[in-house]
Amino acid sequence: TDIYAPEGTYILTDALVVPVNVSLKGEGLKNTVFDGSTTATPINYLYGMIKTATETYTALPTLSITPITGAKTLTFSSAPSVVIGDIIVIYNDTDYSYSGFRAEYRQGEMARVVDVSGNIVQLQGQLCDDYAIGDIEVFKMSTTTCTFKDFSIVGYKPDGVSETNGLRLNGGTGCVITNINSRESNYSDVFISNSFNTTLTDSTFGGDDNSYGIFIANCHIANINNCYATAMGHGITLGGSGKAISRYVDISNSYFAHPTGGTAADFHGNVEFCTFNSCTIDGTALLGGDYVSISNCIVGRRDVESSNIAVYLSELKGNNISITDNTMYALGDAVNSRGIAIDSQSLTSSTKTGGILLISGNSISLGGVVGENA
Repeated sequence: TDIYAPEGTYILTDALVVPVNVSLKGEGLKNTVFDGSTTATPINYLYGMIKTATETYTALPTLSITPITGAKTLTFSSAPSVVIGDIIVIYNDTDYSYSGFRAEYRQGEMARVVDVSGNIVQLQGQLCDDYAIGDIEVFKMSTTTCTFKDFSIVGYKPDGVSETNGLRLNGGTGCVITNINSRESNYSDVFISNSFNTTLTDSTFGGDDNSYGIFIANCHIANINNCYATAMGHGITLGGSGKAISRYVDISNSYFAHPTGGTAADFHGNVEFCTFNSCTIDGTALLGGDYVSISNCIVGRRDVESSNIAVYLSELKGNNISITDNTMYALGDAVNSRGIAIDSQSLTSSTKTGGILLISGNSISLGGVVGENA
């Protein structure tokens, strides 16, 4: 089902909740505008000015066979109430169970059902982690399939205190967000949460005083292409505190910025198999988690002396990192320090030993004290 918003400016005073499996489409960025900037109750935008309903989780029977990395099936103690296309979530609610860097980094993942035979469920792809049956719960997640396209959002930020979000997708599967301009929400301009197989393309987010342009939280499979996002926190962030680790997020042909040269793009410590490819990152790129990469990107600022690190490694779950064929800029502080192409947080016991660190084919331009290059 589609809801079409014809040309015009729509003044919102409360959150617009889009029903399950309903799409919202306008007539272009300049023609269809949802304006929530004058609301008297900004608290109503805390979880999105335009949003889908929050997903729910239905407990499934316990597993009878231990789920391990590479498994393509789940065997339950009794027949689970799932059908082809459902999204199953495996979750270990123990704090730090995925990574010791933050309590909310908990072990978990999503999987899509492709076949059911009695108490055996076949999955699309394979599991990414090993689990102890006694530590986990298994759920069916409610989902929505929808498209958001061809409109603009003007968020709320006058008081500088109320935490507001522009567009928020919860529990999506196979959703598409395209040709959207969302700005002036002071937390995030688009927040994609607990979603499976999301496409975000040809859109612009953020400003100079919001926390995040794009926030991807606990999602499995996402493709972000040809987007522009800037924010005082990070232009784009992958992280979250939900039931699944963000995995298989591919970010390409996009521009991310921090207005003063800080961290423009951020992979938190609970992401895996995520990539930046052919992007411009106007500020520092922060890489955390495991199995992450940045390639064919322009990284760093050429005009801000405080932007002294191009790529920073932080909250590493493992050491499988690839940094290849990038152009890096780091001016450094004009008096006290040189620029640094790649730097790392001190490793702790929370980082697994081993792994493959690949750094090759990068072009690096560093600045030192005034009049000196290094």
